[in-house]
Amino acid sequence: MFKKLVLTALIGANTLLYARVNAVVSILPQQTFVEKIGGDKVTVTTMVRPGSDPHTYEPKPSQMVALSTADVYFPIKVEFENAWLEKFDHHNQSMQFSDMTKGVEFIEFPKASYLEDEESKSKALPYEWAGLFALQKGT
Repeated sequence: MFKKLVLTALIGANTLLYARVNAVVSILPQQTFVEKIGGDKVTVTTMVRPGSDPHTYEPKPSQMVALSTADVYFPIKVEFENAWLEKFDHHNQSMQFSDMTKGVEFIEFPKASYLEDEESKSKALPYEWAGLFALQKGT
C-alpha cells in the first residue's frame, strides 16, 4: 500500500517519462523511503534536517526555493505541517500533496506524566519511526 501510494504520487506528479520528479518530505526517514522507491527518477528535499526540532521548525529561504519547483510534497502529520502546509501550497500551487500516512494505523504512546493536559497524554505520535526493516511489505 505504502509503495503504491508513493509510486502513484511520483508518477502523477510529473507526466514526462524520463524527467526527474522533485519531491519534498518533512523528515529524514521519509527521504530514505522516497529515494528507495523513486531511485534515480526522484530528487528529494527534506524540510526538517537532523538537529532541527519538528515542533518549532521554520523553513529556510533555500528550502522555500526548493518548494517553488517541487512536484509533490509528502506530509506525515508532524506538528510543523499544521502551520506550514497551507503556506507551502500557496507558495507553489502546482505542487501535489500525497499523505504518506494514508492507511497507517498510529500507535498510541503515553506522554510524560508531568503533562497536565489529559488529551495530550495519549496522542498518537506520527513521527515515531521503527526503521526500514520494521516495515511490513504491502501488496
